[in-house]
Amino acid sequence: MKILITPEANTAETAGSIVRTNAVAMAAINSGHEVAFCAGNDINHVNINGIKRYYSDIPSPIGLPKILGRPAYKLYKLIGIQKGESVDNYETIFHFIGLSNKTFFKNDVNNVRNAIQDFQPDVIFTEHRLSPIVAAKLEKIKVVTTYSLPIHNSFNSAHYGKYSSGVAKYIKHIGLPPINSVLDLYNWTDANFIPSTYELEPITSDRIHYVGPLIDYSKIKPSSELKNNIVVYLGNSGFTSGEIIKTMRETFTGTKWNVFITSKEMNKEKNNNITIAPHFDFNELLANAFLFISHGGQNSLMQSLIYGVPMISFPGGLQERRFNSETLVTLHAGKLLENSDFNSGKILSIIKELENDKSYSENAINAGKKLMELGGANKVIKIMQKL
Repeated sequence: MKILITPEANTAETAGSIVRTNAVAMAAINSGHEVAFCAGNDINHVNINGIKRYYSDIPSPIGLPKILGRPAYKLYKLIGIQKGESVDNYETIFHFIGLSNKTFFKNDVNNVRNAIQDFQPDVIFTEHRLSPIVAAKLEKIKVVTTYSLPIHNSFNSAHYGKYSSGVAKYIKHIGLPPINSVLDLYNWTDANFIPSTYELEPITSDRIHYVGPLIDYSKIKPSSELKNNIVVYLGNSGFTSGEIIKTMRETFTGTKWNVFITSKEMNKEKNNNITIAPHFDFNELLANAFLFISHGGQNSLMQSLIYGVPMISFPGGLQERRFNSETLVTLHAGKLLENSDFNSGKILSIIKELENDKSYSENAINAGKKLMELGGANKVIKIMQKL
């Protein structure tokens, strides 16, 4: 089987998509299949040696001219605008990223079609990127995608179709069935994979498959009994790097914890018990972690549960991350805090509670075991083979 993989393209730092697509790629290769990527070389992309990558463009936030896209995002994050924003539906997310901009979408369909015509895949696996679904339909090949309950129409009715008119006109122009929202394209797929469980994200559909976390299971480390790491990854949270480092230093300098703070925009630095770097091996750190402080991304949530590590989540106003964080609270495996709670006093009070109540880590461990039993990327490959 030949699989073309199309991860989300994004100007902002958000590692989840490339972690999931690379996990599927490695599972495919280990099962004897051939893989290629059609992906932009954005801030998140991580190449896998020996895998061909076809050209794809990178969207610009809200359709800004490309030359302004990355600088505009940096300024936007630097002055902290995102902390006060509320984004309550996925159609708006695709609009802000620029993935549903008509010009980008049309060009991306053409880029993916070029990759299809050269690579001749049997199936496309796409992750938070909708133009490959259209390309697959035009080229008459199978297409599968990741999915989640927050993408479902029931979460997006308030703004349904608000940011989709350009793509809808393009779809009509090329003679495909009409859509009202870009989210309707998820109904065109041959399978939708939810990297979670039915209990956490209940959807009933013949196309839905629950597969658990899409991470490379071969890289998972055995957990240590010595749990003295605190891992801090706040990604595209709205907090500036300066704010994160300042608050973490105020909270943890001189404590018993080994604290690891990471963002691709941070420089490498070590001071006493606090280490800062643009990249860490999360498997190494979480295997010895007591706590994960996160922005509430799906991949962060899954990793924390796999390692049985309670999480403090700062999801801000982004609906998907709030949903993930509320799931954490429902499981009694961590805490959801508001951005106004990002201070040493609040964080230390939560840590004291987690130290005194071992049920948080026990619940995380139990949830992680159930997730791992679903099969992850290997299950994705088996389902694609059946298609």
